[in-house]
This record gives sequence, C-alpha cells and structure tokens, in this order.
Amino acid sequence: KKSTRTLFFMAGVNANAVKRSNAINGYGNQLIYCEGQAFKSMFKGITYLLGLIMFGLALVIPPIRYLLREYVLPKPGQGPSEADMAKGYLVVTGVGESMDSNTPKVTSVMTFPVDPGYKDTARMVVEAALTLALDSDKLDNKQGGVFTPAACQGEALLNRLCDTGTTFT
Repeated sequence: KKSTRTLFFMAGVNANAVKRSNAINGYGNQLIYCEGQAFKSMFKGITYLLGLIMFGLALVIPPIRYLLREYVLPKPGQGPSEADMAKGYLVVTGVGESMDSNTPKVTSVMTFPVDPGYKDTARMVVEAALTLALDSDKLDNKQGGVFTPAACQGEALLNRLCDTGTTFT
C-alpha cells in the first residue's frame, strides 16, 4: 500500500532507547533506527505536520499558551473517557533491512488493542513490574545498571505483553 510518512513526535525519545538497547544487547555496530508515522494520503500527512508545528509555536507564545491552558488543554486529572479509550489502538510496523543485499527484508507488526496513551501504558508498566518480580529467572541480563526494557526484560516481557492483549507477528 502507498502511504505518506512523516516524523513522529516521540521519535527522538524512542531512538535513544533503541540506541541504549543496542549498546547493551549488541544488535550491530551499523544499526540505523528511523521512526515515522504513516498516513493514507499526503494531505493527511501535511495536515498532521502543520498542526504539530502550529501547536509547538502556540506553546512558546505566552498569550496563546495561556489560552490553551485555560480553554483547550485538559486540566490535571482529566483525560479521555472510557469510551474514547476503548476506541483507541496502536499498530507498530517494524521493518529490518540488512546491509547485505542477499538478506531479505524482515517485517513485524505489533498491535495494542486499546488506547496506548492511558490504558495500554498502565498495562505495560504493570507487566514490566510483574516481569521483574515474578519472572526474574527468565531475564537474560541480571547485572545492575541503567537498562531499557528490551535490554533488561527482553523476551520475558514480550511474552507477558502478548499474554495480556498485545499481538506480535
């Protein structure tokens, strides 16, 4: 399928987690990580980017920032309704390509069935804690230090997430 790809606003944060995981797990010294967001049309992609730029500019202009805080942005403790969270979902498609032209491209898809910003984040945090508490014997890396979930919990966490709603193919 043809789609328009743009930047994803969390890409910088996620890239640092992938770089740290690579440094610990040793995926390879030529790993290149690039993240984006796909849209069904160029118009939707451009609209998204323009909206992101306008929102960023609005946040740095004090009078507009004040108006956003007072009348647009949710107040502390507010958030989406249960119905909105039930409608939410996330599909992450990963594509791996080798520097060797004889190696085929690999694609994986990970889906999260509910709102990733609230409900699924809470589920993932709980599963990460349960992995540390109950499945420590399944962890590959038992050293101390600063780890990413992939470097510390790896397959043990992935299995827990898949057992509680995430699909990974």
